[in-house]
Amino acid sequence: MNNSQDDLKAQDDLKEQDANYSFDLASTLQDLTKRWFVILLSGIIAAIGCFITATQLYSPQYMTSTTLLVQSKNNTESAYNNLTATNKMAGVFKNILDSSQLQNSAARQLGYTSFPGNLSCSVIEETNILSFTVTSDSPIKSYRLLKAVLECYPQFTKNVVSSIVLQTLEEPVVPTEPTNPSNALKLAVIGFFAGAAAVVLIISVLSFYKDTVKKESDINKKLITQRLVSIPTQKKRLSVREKVKGIKRPLSITNPVISFEFREAFKRLRQKIVSDSKTHHNKVYAVTSSLENEGKTTVAVNLALSLAKMDYKVLLIDGDLRKPAVAKFLEAKITNGKSIIDFLRGKARLSEIASYDEINNITIMGSNKGTQQANELITGEKMDYLISAAREQYDYIIIDTPPLCFVSDAEDILTLSDSSLIVVRRNVANALSINDTIDIILASGVKLMGCVYNDAENVSIVGRGSVYSDYQYGKYGYGKYGKYGSTAE
Repeated sequence: MNNSQDDLKAQDDLKEQDANYSFDLASTLQDLTKRWFVILLSGIIAAIGCFITATQLYSPQYMTSTTLLVQSKNNTESAYNNLTATNKMAGVFKNILDSSQLQNSAARQLGYTSFPGNLSCSVIEETNILSFTVTSDSPIKSYRLLKAVLECYPQFTKNVVSSIVLQTLEEPVVPTEPTNPSNALKLAVIGFFAGAAAVVLIISVLSFYKDTVKKESDINKKLITQRLVSIPTQKKRLSVREKVKGIKRPLSITNPVISFEFREAFKRLRQKIVSDSKTHHNKVYAVTSSLENEGKTTVAVNLALSLAKMDYKVLLIDGDLRKPAVAKFLEAKITNGKSIIDFLRGKARLSEIASYDEINNITIMGSNKGTQQANELITGEKMDYLISAAREQYDYIIIDTPPLCFVSDAEDILTLSDSSLIVVRRNVANALSINDTIDIILASGVKLMGCVYNDAENVSIVGRGSVYSDYQYGKYGYGKYGKYGSTAE
């Protein structure tokens, strides 16, 4: 036994030194799906930031324009000569009207120290028509500036081109819309997708470097134990009414909508347990995990149900006294209101806490309420007596334990067991944490049969999409349960 533990420890040290990082599309998509709200929220925050920034930096510009016809006072010339002359004079007018002196004069007339806008003057090609535009940050301001320019220009042109007159063809009007529409909404949309994409990239990179068990082949590469069986991912098959009301079906082999592959997985696990029991004369099997929400309660309950189908006398014990879930998972009633916690406290007899489930042909010892004195109760003499008495009455005793990485209760339960199974859910626990858990199991002296790989992808032909998260521990800081408590376990 010691040599075996030393070998596993050496393997553990070797695998700690060489972390195996790999890209797995299914695990990456799972991480992204779990964090869809973070992605959405990041996109929204980025969109709001871009919208506010664009709005703050946006300065609307309004343009007022007019057109002037350049004419000669002397109409005796031919039309061609007249057009040629006035076209040239239009160029002269343009230079005068573009001058800073004219703009400053118009600004002073309105009370400004400098011209608060942009004045543009152009000659329409091959014509004697001038086009005036004034652009400013206010529609009224741009209109008043253009009017001031039209009023001031004669004093600059009368001594230069006295033989030319300007006739207004199009009167200036107050603009109603800016010439540069705001692009805040467009930038907000771009910001949303950019922000969401950035978070998607970050999550994908973190997923790549997350050293979890992402596929079956990772078990041999990363863990110091063998795989017993893979439990396939299950597809939700809830009616519209069940979805609306939030009704949740447990992942039980007795559920008629559970897949054939799911049932077969537990048949294979049952065969391994029966074989181990016959070979080593074991009866008490502890089902544990490293972290919360890995599916150990699902495995423990379904293993017990599968054994019961073969007419074995099976006792299912809920060893998670802080957060009991077995009774809720099976929707079983605690006999006479007496629980395993009452027995361990000396408030009930052993016969009073055994609840026989006639439908499933198993006996349950559990509780509907948890206690914070779990460690004290498990290490007491009552627990030893319970297991000893159960050995005499039952063929198999399955114990659902708490996660090993959170509390020491599970270690105390392991010492009462003959053998153990560790549930490893896909892409949940870090490989180092799992190996640390295995070391704890081996240090307790109990045999570890191997791991049950839970929520596995591509196990034969199974439906996609997971419902394991419907039955979860919640936060294992010993807070509140969900509707079914920790039934994912």
